[in-house]
Order: sequence, then C-alpha cells, then structure tokens
Amino acid sequence: MECSAQYTEKDLSSALGHSYQETSRTEATCTEAGKIFYTCSVCNTSYSVIATPALGHTEGEAVRENEVAATCTLAGSYDEVVYCSVCNAELNREEKTVPALGHSFTNYVSDNNATCTQDGTETATCDRCDATDTRTEEGSALGHDWKTEWTTDDASHWHECTRCEETADYGTHSGGTATCTQKAVCEVCNAEYGELAPHVYDRQIATEDYLATAATCTSPATYYYSCSCGAAGPETFADGEALGHSFTNYVSDNNATCTQDGTETATCDRCDATDTRTEEGSALGHTEGEAVRENEVAAT
Repeated sequence: MECSAQYTEKDLSSALGHSYQETSRTEATCTEAGKIFYTCSVCNTSYSVIATPALGHTEGEAVRENEVAATCTLAGSYDEVVYCSVCNAELNREEKTVPALGHSFTNYVSDNNATCTQDGTETATCDRCDATDTRTEEGSALGHDWKTEWTTDDASHWHECTRCEETADYGTHSGGTATCTQKAVCEVCNAEYGELAPHVYDRQIATEDYLATAATCTSPATYYYSCSCGAAGPETFADGEALGHSFTNYVSDNNATCTQDGTETATCDRCDATDTRTEEGSALGHTEGEAVRENEVAAT
C-alpha cells in the first residue's frame, strides 16, 4: 500500500538557538532542593537547575498529644510526637502509658466509735477520688468512766460505767438500823434496804384517832393500842365509863284500873332498851252505872 501522507521539511539551518535568562530562584526546604529557573527569551521554554540540596528535617522537642490522665485505679496514656522545628511536619509518634497513680490517703479522721475497751477506727478519703480507707485508730480506747453515784437494788450496790454495761465496786448493803417507819440505810451507798422493823403497840391514847368503838349505854369506849410512830394496832383497851341509859320520854301503857295506877314505858334515847314504871295517879276510880236488880224474890 502506498503512503499518501505529506510533510513539510524544515530548514534547520536557519534555527536561532535558545537564549536562556534566569527568571527566578527557590530556596531549599526540608524536603525540596533550592532551584534556579531559566526561560528562553525567544521561545519561552524554560528549565531549572538545583542550586542547593534539600535541607532535611530538624527534630523539635517531643510534645504530648491525646493525653488521658491516669487515675488512682486506671493507667493513663499519651502520644509522644516529634515535629520538624522548621516545617512542622510530623516526624515520629509513639503511644506512651502512664501507670495508675494508686490511692493517696493522707488525712485520717476519727470515726468516733472507740469503746471503753477497744480502739475505734479512723477513715481517710483519697486526695484524688472518693475512695476511702479505714484503719484502727491506735490507742483510742476510752477506758471506763465510772459514775460517782451508786446504782442499787434491794440487796446490793455497785458503780456503773457511763458508756457501757460494765460494773465495779459491787457489794451487799450493810449497816444502819431499821425502824417501823424506815428501812435500814446502807452505810456505804446510803440506800434503804431490808424490811421495816415491826411496830410496838404499847401506847394507850384515848383520842378520836384511835377510837375503836364508842361508849354505849352499857359499855365504855374502846381504843386501839398505838405504836410510837402513830400507827394503830389490832388490840384494844377500854377507857371511861358506860354512858348508862337515858329514858326521857315515857308513854302511858294505858293499863290503869279503877283502883290501881297503870304503868308508863320509855325507850332509851340511845338504844332499844326500855324502862317501865308506875304511872303515878293514873288509877281511874269507879264510875257509877244504872241500878240493876239482883237476888230478887217475888211477892206472894
């Protein structure tokens, strides 16, 4: 097959040749060389040459990034990063771990729970979190605090601790003398104890306070024997005289006859006794009736 393409032949003998002139320069950077740029004044073609090689990065001081603070119980972390101090390009990044801090207990405060015989505890809150630590508060036992007043029952006395149930100085009551109105008083604790002494009923006081029975017409008044404390006993004594009967209101018995006085009776003003006496001058006398015939003999 025959080629039919056409071309124009250039006359290279007439080329003028380039005339390059420096047009600009660039400074070298960390990663790029410094260059000089040339441009042809005839055809505008250009080229560049390396004037200075690339400077290379300059490591700056390492800095921390993405920092997560460690806590008392959890480890922390951060990225240790190195940047170029000239262009700020990241040169290196390494993840670092920070150990957990552990709790810091520095300010222990008493829990105020010591007893008389046992040390109490003291508690601190962590300086960094809400965790607490409780330990024995050495030497905090309070010791017993004995009451000065005695505690007593019917037979004994003792001292009680104001803070616990412990007792000391236990003893039985002693001393003192009982009367019929007051028990014996312990010479140690001043508490009354035991029983009252029995009453001695040996006094005869004939007053209303000790009256057992009032005097009657036939019996004198009786009174209870009394004790020196004033108590009345069960036994009695008689004092004074019987009152005797009082007959003041006699009433006729309506039993007089024509020739004999009748009687009159009174009931005692204080009891049911009665007294009957002749009702002087109460005889009725005769009263004449109509004449009647007796022993009649008939005439012949």
